Amino acid sequence: MKAYIFFTFLLLFACKTQNPGKQHYSKSNQTNMDNYSDSIAITGIANNAKLGAIILTDNKEIYYIEGIDYWPHEVVGKKVKANGFLKKEYFNEVDLMNKKGEYKQGMSGEKLSLQNAIWEIIPEKE
Repeated sequence: MKAYIFFTFLLLFACKTQNPGKQHYSKSNQTNMDNYSDSIAITGIANNAKLGAIILTDNKEIYYIEGIDYWPHEVVGKKVKANGFLKKEYFNEVDLMNKKGEYKQGMSGEKLSLQNAIWEIIPEKE
């Protein structure tokens, strides 16, 4: 019986790991796509930020992946490719200030996000 439980646990754990070249889907549920561009593809390094999972491209652009709060530890630092709908949002610095003139935590400037992203790890070349 112990061997059966151990084997089941091992099988579940093995199925959970991320495989290079396997496509994964973000869990965003956007139904109104009026504020989005056509589908785009980006490639870069997967990393985590305070607002969620990001991809940092070679030209230093940051894209947030909507629907993914954080990358699994085995994906962080790996090169990934993602396809999705580009969403551009602008956050004004004035919105970060309360009535007393104190700044609160938040973001200012443009935020680029991928909605309904399909992503995969790009296998390393040997």
